[in-house]
Amino acid sequence: MPTVLERPQMTQHAIDNATAKAKTIEALYELSLWQWHETEKPALTDDAQAIFDSLPWGDINSADDYEETIRLTAWDEVLSVTVRSDWTVPGEPLEPGEFCLLLSWGGPACRILGNLTIHRVPDWQAGCRPEIEWQDWGTPWTELTSYAVNPDALLWFCEQFYFGE
Repeated sequence: MPTVLERPQMTQHAIDNATAKAKTIEALYELSLWQWHETEKPALTDDAQAIFDSLPWGDINSADDYEETIRLTAWDEVLSVTVRSDWTVPGEPLEPGEFCLLLSWGGPACRILGNLTIHRVPDWQAGCRPEIEWQDWGTPWTELTSYAVNPDALLWFCEQFYFGE
């Protein structure tokens, strides 16, 4: 089986996919903070503007509608939401301790992994921050280090999902 170093084009394709997913998360976060109803609005980045232009404006009549549309757009970015438990004494109920948001699958694939607090929300303590990982055919899951996603955007995105029962 070829190693990652022997497959640079495919590996770069997977990294580019993960970077694009990170930029989409940042654009959605930007839109979540943007005051669409104000007359003088700051300019949007190109990525945020592209998403903004694709929104179904016929269904948006209020700030609540706008926020819900952004939340639904974020949900559409995720293929699956899964959790797994922490270590537990036999017989005790299993509690989710980690989460995985699958953003794309196959070659290339992208996901977000993170820890959950006891309240089943993403843990944002030092050393526990969610991370974006990429993978391609025949390569292991690898943290995206070539692009530093805005940590506030990543936390906002992860908080859009419910990790309970």
